[in-house]
Amino acid sequence: AIQVPKSLVERNLGVLRANSFSREDIYRMLDKGPWILSFDISKSLLKLFSDLQTALGLNQTQSMKVVSHNPYLLAQYTRYPGRDVCATVKELLDIGYSNVSLIEDVIRFPNILSTPPERIRGWLNFLQHYNIATCSKLYGKMLRRSPFMFHLDPPNLLDNTYESNDAIKVLDLLYHLKIPDLDKVIRSQPSILLCNIDELYKRINFLISLFSAASPIRSLDESIDDIVSSTDLFSQGYMNINNNIQNIFDKSNKLNSNDENALNMLYDLLQTYPGVISIDYEQMRAVGNAMRAGGLKRSDIVYLIRRYPATLERSPELLQNLLIFLVSYCGFRKIDIVPFLSKYPSLLVADIDELQPKVDYLYQSLGGTPATLRRFPAYLSYNLEEHIKPRSEFLRTFNVNPIQFGLSFFLTSSHRDLANSVGVSIDVFRQFCLSYSKLTRKSKKVLLDSR
Repeated sequence: AIQVPKSLVERNLGVLRANSFSREDIYRMLDKGPWILSFDISKSLLKLFSDLQTALGLNQTQSMKVVSHNPYLLAQYTRYPGRDVCATVKELLDIGYSNVSLIEDVIRFPNILSTPPERIRGWLNFLQHYNIATCSKLYGKMLRRSPFMFHLDPPNLLDNTYESNDAIKVLDLLYHLKIPDLDKVIRSQPSILLCNIDELYKRINFLISLFSAASPIRSLDESIDDIVSSTDLFSQGYMNINNNIQNIFDKSNKLNSNDENALNMLYDLLQTYPGVISIDYEQMRAVGNAMRAGGLKRSDIVYLIRRYPATLERSPELLQNLLIFLVSYCGFRKIDIVPFLSKYPSLLVADIDELQPKVDYLYQSLGGTPATLRRFPAYLSYNLEEHIKPRSEFLRTFNVNPIQFGLSFFLTSSHRDLANSVGVSIDVFRQFCLSYSKLTRKSKKVLLDSR
């Protein structure tokens, strides 16, 4: 910037001020691209404003925001006289963007307009080579979730060195694995195209190995790592991967029943929860080991992952603590854990510190048992102070056992039904809850003041 003539800098700053750029706009632009002052922007800025008005109907304020957040676009107009943002806009509209959504995205992410039209079309052609996003509208929706496509050039399938590109390796692997509806998987998880191929092998190998019945767990202490190492389907690296997959699916080398079932489970999982393919291998392995350490059998782990794939995204430490909490604190048997979680899967993301007071109140104040909790796991989802305790104290006022009709009636019945169960009007119940709430707040305030 020191080598830029002072006269040019002053002229460019004058052009910006003359076009109503505020000091904040100029500072932002120089922070993102100080090299913009080395160009003569007097003509290119006006042409850019005119094109933004023509292509998108942006007003002066919106155009200033786009340029100040994306000085690279102004640099393109200055260095390349043929640069036309209208061509980029036309290409985006052709591939499925609506005019309204495009304006919204441009205002939020001005860098979109810096994308050459051929890059946008190039990604579409590349994906359609694998029968992905064959409809332009689908590609437009995918592009909104794939900002990297605006910044990275697509792989060139005609280049002799194309095998070095991870995006091609990823698609080749998934294509040869015969993933059903590969189009849906990639469109919902476009970031997988940037995944390192070795990492993707590990993820797929983990899931297939876990689902395979060929290597049963021999003891409670056997870890997920042992399972994976005993059924490593893809251990020879990328150079031999296509041959390995081809051998697996070769008609003369038919799959044994274990491998076939494992692959079918993988297919089903990707159909119902494509996001599983984007979960890091180390995260999946840690979750698997946490569930083993928490006392679950391998069949239980497979069941939970197949039914609630998002389990793999949970914190391993919190998940292990939850399983131990259910056994040691709630008094569950290990065989009770999976049925319990199946009825209340949101418990997988619950905070133990919030669950413990509810369990204490159920067992100590309400006279509940582990069987009582197992029959109605949703009890743990209700607010203790605002829902459970007011109803409990109301029924006790009339000498009624709160859980004599079960936790379900106690917690899910309407105000009217709960009042009718003790022979009073709904207004009595509402007034009781209001008074109880005031008394609770007053008690808390006294407790805080005493500290």
